[in-house]
Amino acid sequence: MVDPRTDPQFQKLADLRRSAVHYYKENQVPQLMETALNEMFFHQPQDVYAYLVEFFQQHAKPTTIDKIEAGEYFDSKGQPTLQTEIFTLTNSKYKRMGSAFVASFNQLSDATTTERKEQDDEERLRGVKAAIRFINGPMNEALHGTPIADQTKVDEILNFNQLSDATTTERKEQDDEERLRGVKAAIRFINGPMNEALHGTPIADQTKVDEILK
Repeated sequence: MVDPRTDPQFQKLADLRRSAVHYYKENQVPQLMETALNEMFFHQPQDVYAYLVEFFQQHAKPTTIDKIEAGEYFDSKGQPTLQTEIFTLTNSKYKRMGSAFVASFNQLSDATTTERKEQDDEERLRGVKAAIRFINGPMNEALHGTPIADQTKVDEILNFNQLSDATTTERKEQDDEERLRGVKAAIRFINGPMNEALHGTPIADQTKVDEILK
């Protein structure tokens, strides 16, 4: 007869049981299951599964920002355009929340000199590149793990300056301009096309969200 104390297979199963007990206890699964079943019996809902979904959703971690990605594109008129995509962690799944394009507009008249137009093109291109660096760098790092619905927290995080006191005034002013361009681009993206496109859309319908934001 095999001695369980020396049997590798038995020891493996024992370790697995201990890990399961620790995992469930650490996440308070037994207590929540007991509470859910007791409350469901008390309320006796017609749709028991919907009741359980709602119960456990209350204890689920909020949707957080996983990463923000920005890239440079050109629109149909050849204007430098900023594309921003937001990816979230929702119910332990990574999802693409949506994307939007923010074009840099050429507001010069037809009578503007070629030299001035070229200068404007360079300035707008620098603005797009600055926004990309800001979004992919400090903004992405700062917002990682932040609840996407907590606007107050997002505002607090974005109100920062990572430059040291020894940084030159010129570099600080340049950084301020870059961060301001990035913030304005993000604001236009969130308050404009994303807000309008997602209004009234069921938040759990990821397929519908993706279709709208394409």
